[in-house]
Amino acid sequence: MRVDIYSDVACPWCYIGQARFERALDDFPGKEHIEVRYRPYQLDPRAPMSAEPMYDYLERRFGARGRSMASHVIGIARGEGLEMDYDRGLSVNTLNAHRLLMLADREHGAAIQRALMRRLFDAHFSEGKDVGDPRVLAELAADVGMDPDPVRNYLETDEGAGEVHEAIAAAQRLGVSAVPSYVFDDKYLVEGAQPTELFLQALHTMAEEAAATDVGR
Repeated sequence: MRVDIYSDVACPWCYIGQARFERALDDFPGKEHIEVRYRPYQLDPRAPMSAEPMYDYLERRFGARGRSMASHVIGIARGEGLEMDYDRGLSVNTLNAHRLLMLADREHGAAIQRALMRRLFDAHFSEGKDVGDPRVLAELAADVGMDPDPVRNYLETDEGAGEVHEAIAAAQRLGVSAVPSYVFDDKYLVEGAQPTELFLQALHTMAEEAAATDVGR
């Protein structure tokens, strides 16, 4: 059984959604049989590669609504046990972060990729780190057990960028138009940072259908 999660490191609702989904997965009795993989998506692919203070970016993109939008999502995140610090936060282009996530999956597997995604979210939203900087990304990769030197060397090239763009285009062809989006066994699409209970229900439905398929063989 597999869950593909389309997500962007710069998306606050993806951070909230991850916390809710992980709680559902922890409560699911067959969690050891679930393969979870993060797939790339960019909310703002034209964002500059150089970091910009978060509130400056929000004001530039959303005008006067930017700060109230931030306050709203910060409050919801706090209710999930997540601390977002937009005063220290930096807006970045997330292409390099997605390249790293795909590298982690390819070379180390789904478990390391999941750990890395959480580390990237924490670094971006809570710690004010520049998750577009190859040096910072290499340090974060080391935090989850990856060798930082080859990671940094990889990110200082453009290797893997085309793969990220192709994966995003494939997601759009599948009907993914917003993040977070969760695809359960290539059958069910759940959009948005839904409540933990809904994610748990989706996991049970997926497991029941998988069991019925096995019986019918």
